[in-house]
Amino acid sequence: MFVRFHKIPIYNIKSKLTNTDWASKHVLSLPIHPNVSTKNIEYIAKTVRDLVHE
Repeated sequence: MFVRFHKIPIYNIKSKLTNTDWASKHVLSLPIHPNVSTKNIEYIAKTVRDLVHE
């Protein structure tokens, strides 16, 4: 599922954000930062692999 916040009615943004729309369909952002544990990184990687192989 792709969330395009500018498309949520409560924000009521009238402008076209074509780059944002493109990115929401082509970019995957993973929750990786210095405080993520190795166990969590392994879980994230396994989940992405499982989804790709479905």
